[in-house]
Amino acid sequence: MGKHSFTAELLNNNIEIEKGSYEVFTLRIKNNGDFKEFMDIEVSESYSAISASVSDAHFSLEKGEEQEVYISVSAAADASPGNYEIPVIVTYNTKNPDQEFRDKF
Repeated sequence: MGKHSFTAELLNNNIEIEKGSYEVFTLRIKNNGDFKEFMDIEVSESYSAISASVSDAHFSLEKGEEQEVYISVSAAADASPGNYEIPVIVTYNTKNPDQEFRDKF
């Protein structure tokens, strides 16, 4: 019997963003399981002056395949200085809660 498994790694997640600008973070996802997996990526925004978007929110990975997804985070011109955390949620097989990866930046 096969297994469902993936790994996700958020790269370069300790970046300073200037007011009125943006930075791009890289999320690397690898299918370590035995089946084709359908991945969903979402970011949770809870700040009015900070926004985030994902380059590829829905895609599939064959067994052993990996993909990099880019997360753009922008700070409005009136953003207050400070540390902000934006959860990145990765699930497979269309919201299957069997395995979930979370990282914050």
